[in-house]
Amino acid sequence: RLTDRNSVLGRVARLTHYLGAVVSVSLMGGLAVWGYQLVVRDVAGVPVIRAVEGEARIAPAEPGGELTDRGGLAVNDVAGGVESAPVERVAIAPAPTALDGQDVAMGQLGATARAPGSASDLPMTDALPTGYQAAEQCNIVPGRDVVAVFGAGPVGQFAARSAQMLGAAHVIVIDRVPERLAMAEAAGCQTINYEKEDVLLSLREATGGRGPDHVIDAVGMEAHGHGPGSTMDKVQQNLKLTFDRITALRWAILSCVKGGTVSMPGVYGGLVDKMPIGAAFAKGLIFRMGQTHTHRHIPSLLGRIEAGQIDPSFVITHRASLDQAPELYKTFRDKQDCCIKVVLNPWA
Repeated sequence: RLTDRNSVLGRVARLTHYLGAVVSVSLMGGLAVWGYQLVVRDVAGVPVIRAVEGEARIAPAEPGGELTDRGGLAVNDVAGGVESAPVERVAIAPAPTALDGQDVAMGQLGATARAPGSASDLPMTDALPTGYQAAEQCNIVPGRDVVAVFGAGPVGQFAARSAQMLGAAHVIVIDRVPERLAMAEAAGCQTINYEKEDVLLSLREATGGRGPDHVIDAVGMEAHGHGPGSTMDKVQQNLKLTFDRITALRWAILSCVKGGTVSMPGVYGGLVDKMPIGAAFAKGLIFRMGQTHTHRHIPSLLGRIEAGQIDPSFVITHRASLDQAPELYKTFRDKQDCCIKVVLNPWA
């Protein structure tokens, strides 16, 4: 019979089956290897420094990228803890490109890998672009719009000053920590201490009864507050019934003017409870949120820093070496010693 194992068609069928199995296994193996390389070594879109042999360990002559004029210590020497002569020019490749043991994937600003001579550029891949993006997302109309910022930590401070830089007519910052409020006031912002004032009433009074045109939630999932909603958040979080405490987000929604923007650089990690979605719907609010597009903002922010529009170093209150990190984490957590932003210097 044609289907007999010893017939020609039977042998062809078995051969086809075996070949199919081999191909399938090969494809699965190839995909596994490709996936591993993608996760472990993918640097698509990330600028790459190629450090080569030599006294200064600078980039090769033609890495395929542009030259920067920012001096710095050579990457490999810094990594090895050896202070070398400053490198005047460093080449970066905008990638993707193959990496080897001497290559280091870094952000554009980090491409110089130098011991900082000034604190001004330190928050460039941290709080400054986060706060700036939060303000930019509001599409502020210069000279007209009022912006309220919940949270006066580093991100909130930069959000407030970015809003001013983008032309906001008035900026209001809400927090409870005296030194944070004082820092915001030093920039010309109005401040509200939510432990001493009714936040919603104070915002209405400050805006002629309208509410802010845009509200920035620079607090996120660990918001403190008062009232039944805040109390329930704490109880439910302690009982593992919810992930986030959203007092700041509730206030942002309830205070924002109709048709306004709620910009959310503050991190949220899970399901939220008692969110006034009905108020958001009735007001037609615009929500903007998500991770910061750091690399997109760095060039324009560097230009603003060079033009003197902003000096990011104002937010830094403490500088220390790496071995002081555990102590300063506790200081920051417990709001001691007027600690707002810590810079740890590995070269100290």
